[in-house]
Amino acid sequence: MEPRILMLDTEFMHPKAWRGFSAEVGLVYCMCSKWYGKKKVIIHRVDDYGINFFKAEKYMLKEMKETLEQADIWVSWYGIKCDIPQINTRLMHHGLGILPNIKHIDLWKTCKYKLALGSNSMKNVSEWLGFAERKTPLKLQEWYLALHGNKKAMNSIVRHCIADIRVLEEGYERLLPLVSPRVSLNAITGDKDACPKCGVRGKLQKRGWNYAQVMRTRRFQCTNCGSWLTGKRERVLPVGSLTT
Repeated sequence: MEPRILMLDTEFMHPKAWRGFSAEVGLVYCMCSKWYGKKKVIIHRVDDYGINFFKAEKYMLKEMKETLEQADIWVSWYGIKCDIPQINTRLMHHGLGILPNIKHIDLWKTCKYKLALGSNSMKNVSEWLGFAERKTPLKLQEWYLALHGNKKAMNSIVRHCIADIRVLEEGYERLLPLVSPRVSLNAITGDKDACPKCGVRGKLQKRGWNYAQVMRTRRFQCTNCGSWLTGKRERVLPVGSLTT
């Protein structure tokens, strides 16, 4: 069974464009998502569901929810604090329930707690690490224009979201060694000999031990994704041995 890892990004009413912005009165313009390792980007855009965006949003959110529910793991950038709460707020507003509690890898959190950058934004990290994919600029006025039915402005917002998805996927691959394991891919695939982070077999190499007072743990590194991993603990001193 292949793990279903879903890259996701949403675009909603821009907080700079709408003073006092909150999801209570907000609107999801679109959501782009992509199954990791696949080429196709799945696009949900509100103007495909009707000309009245606030009514059309309900039908778009219903399909978005169905897509999100298929995943084993979500991957986002600031999605734990932003995208998922926004989606849940709008789902509840339309009487569509809430999203399931799916394991969520937030690369913003990875950068915040594992690196020491001046900014953990997707734009800054992608430029600093020299990603092949980059974020695209988006003018503030395009949020206003899209809301009033301007197709060109809406297309710009969707292209911006698609670019974010491609940056996100590259970020996932580059930052994977730093990602705190929220779920082992081995538990999904049933393959105990594969790397629990990237799922590739035959790439784990023994790289010494981690020691405690009476125990030690085998240390491994995956030569595919670069992640450092640990095996089972084993006792190296008998019970009752003196320790410091």
